[in-house]
Amino acid sequence: MADLSRKRERERLAVRREPYWQRLAEGAYLGFRRGPDTWIARYRGRDGKQQYNSVGEYAEFDDARREAEEWLTQIAGTSMRSVKRASVKAALNAYLADLRRHGRASAAKAAEGMFETVINEDALADKALEAATRDDFEEWRERLTKGRQPRSVNRYVRQIMAGLNRAVELGHIGNPAAWKLKPLQDDVEDDGETATAAQAPQG
Repeated sequence: MADLSRKRERERLAVRREPYWQRLAEGAYLGFRRGPDTWIARYRGRDGKQQYNSVGEYAEFDDARREAEEWLTQIAGTSMRSVKRASVKAALNAYLADLRRHGRASAAKAAEGMFETVINEDALADKALEAATRDDFEEWRERLTKGRQPRSVNRYVRQIMAGLNRAVELGHIGNPAAWKLKPLQDDVEDDGETATAAQAPQG
């Protein structure tokens, strides 16, 4: 999935009629058409119907997103007004609260301990989630590698990815492409191994 917030990545996209989409909130997306280099917003209501609105031409992602969010707020009402702009740490705390709300206290405790170990005291924790970039997450991971095995680092990264993905589903504004990091190449884990606590709550 392309990170549409980065101009360099948008320029590398293949020209096609179908837009490349990036999720803004539940049911709400911002699309980029490579070729004419125009933006379009998309919203799926509770009735399952898709609505589209041309955002126009913007050189900067943030400008296109603001224009899209204005339209989305108008048509989606309170569901879009509930979006949350907060720090990486606050988004992860929302994930922990969601785990507990779904009766997964042990998973929340395990994830919380991991967050305290690898991110809560890091500079990334206080950065606004919507402003965090791929570079920010890669630099954070680089700091994690000091004194740790790749297997452990990859496990930590998967947990953070799962927490932030769930936070976005809960209304936090952020770009999942920023924290979707590929596992370290010298990881020796089995392909099928996953972090149990990282699984999204059911129900």
